[in-house]
Amino acid sequence: MKIGKMSGFTSFYPTYQLSIKTFRKKEGKIPSLEEQEESYIKWVLSEVGGNKTLAAQILGIDRVSLWRKLQKYGLEGEEGLIGQ
Repeated sequence: MKIGKMSGFTSFYPTYQLSIKTFRKKEGKIPSLEEQEESYIKWVLSEVGGNKTLAAQILGIDRVSLWRKLQKYGLEGEEGLIGQ
């Protein structure tokens, strides 16, 4: 685990190199905030190998909030996306 330094504070979160995600019009329309949120949650989970605890930390929410969002978008238990 790599420990980084941020603004005088030590970060205990592992350092990940995440690819840049862009959000563009889909089929000629601008996606809603909910569509963006669902897409971003899926992307973060795929980047961290389905680790919900780490995904929640990256998203800045607790695991219960992440679980509720997964339920809302029908992502809970989706094979290949969520590994834990």
